[in-house]
Amino acid sequence: MGFLRPTYVQHNGMPFFPAYVPEGMLLYHGLSVPERVTGMEWLAFEIQHAEQHAQSHAVEDDERKWHIPAQHQDPTARSPGHLSSQSPFSLNSGYLQMYQTNRPFKLLYIDGMSAATCDLGPLDTQDIILLSFTSDKIDKIKRVVLLCELAEERGVEGFIRMETGFEIIKCNFSDGLDFVSRKRRPDRAKDDSYNRMF
Repeated sequence: MGFLRPTYVQHNGMPFFPAYVPEGMLLYHGLSVPERVTGMEWLAFEIQHAEQHAQSHAVEDDERKWHIPAQHQDPTARSPGHLSSQSPFSLNSGYLQMYQTNRPFKLLYIDGMSAATCDLGPLDTQDIILLSFTSDKIDKIKRVVLLCELAEERGVEGFIRMETGFEIIKCNFSDGLDFVSRKRRPDRAKDDSYNRMF
C-alpha cells in the first residue's frame, strides 16, 4: 500500500480573462436585511453559496454598508479589526435573494483564489497589478471599491473571483439586474414551528 498523495490548492493565479454573464441568468445573494440591493455587492452562481450568508451572523450596520453605491462609500470607515467582542451581533435569520440578468454583463475574471482574505499571495494581482499598491495592506471593502472605480473607467461592470466558490462583484446592482424574489431563511436559533411561519 502506497502513501496517500496530498492535494494542494493552487491558490495563486496570475492571469486575467475577459468574461461575460449572459442575459436571463439567475444569480443569488444572501444577506441579513430584506431590502433589494441597489449599489455594489456580490452575487453567487449557486444557492448554497448565497445561503451561507443568509444567516446573519455579522454586524448588521456593517453589512448594510455594502449596499451604498461605491461612489458614496468611505472605504476607510471599515478596518480588518472592525469585529470586536463589543460588537452588536445579529443572530437573526437572513434573506436569500434571487436576481436575473436582463442583458449580458462584461466582467473581468481574476484567476486564483482572488476573493480569499489572506497574505499568501492570492490578492497580489489585484493589489499590485490592478491597483498599484505595493506595501500597505488594503481592507477588503476598500479593495472592491477601488476595483469598481477602475472598472468604471474601463467599461467593465464587475469581477469574477473565487474563494470557496465563484462570486461576481457587481459594481452596480441597479443596472442590468431584475429583482426576482427574496425568501426569509430558517432561523437556526428557533424551533421548526417558528420557522414554518415564514
